Amino acid sequence: MAKVNINFFMLLVAFMLYNSCMISGESTLGDDWQPIDDLDDPWLIRITKFAVDVHNQNDHASLIWKGVVAGWNKKDEVFGTYYKTTIAATDGAAQNNYEAIVWDVPRQRLVLKSFTGPF
Repeated sequence: MAKVNINFFMLLVAFMLYNSCMISGESTLGDDWQPIDDLDDPWLIRITKFAVDVHNQNDHASLIWKGVVAGWNKKDEVFGTYYKTTIAATDGAAQNNYEAIVWDVPRQRLVLKSFTGPF
């Protein structure tokens, strides 16, 4: 019983430290982004479409997803994978690029961390 409580306590402390880093804006993963070679990967396409959809909902925008221009990821075994992507999207007649960072929380959900642009 004591071993389970210690493991739970350690997990709780790690989670609290991670959340404090996220709240303060610091990344626990550093800047070691790895390039994504397959920009046609169905999961990457799903993530970028998710980013555009959430941005549209949050900002009352009407961007239309056109494709993935570039992508990077960084993985953490405990906290999931972050995807930093450059997305081509149209806003009316103008096509621009946007940068989105999406957090793929293990076994849970996707979270849009940031969406910037156009640039």
